[in-house]
Amino acid sequence: MDAPPPPTSGKDTKYPFDLTTLQQALQDPPLEHQLGVHVAHVVAAREGPASEVLAEQLDVPRELVLRLLWFGALYYSPVAPLPHPDRMAGLTTEQLDSIRAVRAAGLARWGRDSKLQTPRRLSTDEVVAAGGYLRAHCHPKRFPVAHSLSQQDWVARLLAVREDHVVVSKPPGLQVPPTVDNVQESLLACVERALSLPGGMLQPAHRLDAGTEGVVVLVRDSPAFAAYFRGLMAEKSDRVRKTYRCLVTTPPSAHLFPPGGVLLHESGGDGVREPEAATPHSDTLGSSSGRSSSTDGRLVHWVLEDQRTAGEMAHTVVVCEGTPGAQRCELKLKQVERVQLSEQAAALWGLDLETSGTSGAGTGPRAVAYEVTVELVTGRTHQVRVQMAAIGCPLLGDHLYGALVAQGRLRQQQECGAAGQHATGSGLPGQCVEEASGPAQLLKEAAPLPARGVAAEWCRPALEQQLAPVALQAHSLEILEDGLMGTAPVTHCAGAPWWHRVNL
Repeated sequence: MDAPPPPTSGKDTKYPFDLTTLQQALQDPPLEHQLGVHVAHVVAAREGPASEVLAEQLDVPRELVLRLLWFGALYYSPVAPLPHPDRMAGLTTEQLDSIRAVRAAGLARWGRDSKLQTPRRLSTDEVVAAGGYLRAHCHPKRFPVAHSLSQQDWVARLLAVREDHVVVSKPPGLQVPPTVDNVQESLLACVERALSLPGGMLQPAHRLDAGTEGVVVLVRDSPAFAAYFRGLMAEKSDRVRKTYRCLVTTPPSAHLFPPGGVLLHESGGDGVREPEAATPHSDTLGSSSGRSSSTDGRLVHWVLEDQRTAGEMAHTVVVCEGTPGAQRCELKLKQVERVQLSEQAAALWGLDLETSGTSGAGTGPRAVAYEVTVELVTGRTHQVRVQMAAIGCPLLGDHLYGALVAQGRLRQQQECGAAGQHATGSGLPGQCVEEASGPAQLLKEAAPLPARGVAAEWCRPALEQQLAPVALQAHSLEILEDGLMGTAPVTHCAGAPWWHRVNL
């Protein structure tokens, strides 16, 4: 049975903002700020190329829809899916009946194959069926850094290019995999263009946060290498060594470092001083409260990953050992060194400048910070950021864990609910505001849901500055056994952290 023609009233599907907004959302180079999320849900009024159908029903120029297609921001399925359960809870009976009717017609025509009910990203301007479901992410998340580096810059960041893998130094401000609405400005796409590879050739072997710089391994169309690297990561303490560098305003206590690991020289270089170190809250001391340390630099916490309630970014929290679902989190503090930052770096983080004690041409006011070198033993989400924050040393630029420490949420949140339950959100890391308007023809002016799309006040800065650089670098990756990456030891190093390389 053919699906009945859906309503085609302009007000149901028309793009609700000024056309200039859509043009700005898709321009190159992109805006320095993100536009609010707007996802259009449309039931195709007729059969035809996706770009034509959407251009007609959104009432926008087709070239802009083709631009969305290029970004990877269009999705299609012959059978309309049910909305997210959270959103369905806010719909009226009439709205739910409308959704179910459209979906039932699609099922009657196409059957119940799950592939036909799951929206897939369109890579070509394919023909869509009347009654089919289209989703357009009209304001893709943009990554300006993808446009700030030249082809030569990207080639310089390639640390190794092999038949089955590529190693690259990722700049801060860029995601490794594509986002739900932007394929073209991911690390994968940037490296593919630098190597003149076809799109989709590279896949991430692991990931770094968008704000983090450093060594990333990409799989080059090789399931065998992907399996090999997963095995390395599963036993990283014996087969691989991952070293990170991070920057804090207050150094960790000297007793946490191994002998010789404290290099806190005065500005004039006339000796070593012991500055006032971070003083963690008393409830973070001792293994019973989620943390232990030893003189070899080992720092151990117990954590729960992917914690959030409505309006929050997913984050990791520190809990007591023995908490249901808690995972062991371990790193080694190797070294802390007092460093001077340029005026530009100081301005980025709002640091006070001080006059250097050394004489010489070009010497001027500098900000002081402390660069900490750590070695990962385990590999948990946000591990370095969490563990440094847990000892009272949140990283510069880390709006998420800095806020958790300031609000007393890094531990308190789980003392009241250690089971690790979290509210469902959009399903996308860090994405709390999903849609500006409901499904145009499926929902027909759905009532607003206050529980969704509203950012929690404490994490608003983190949400608004998701691409801001965090003072964290995946500095080096060392492979300690012979294998597909070469004869051991194999070392890939990102070089000096970006906060040393900023333009003075």
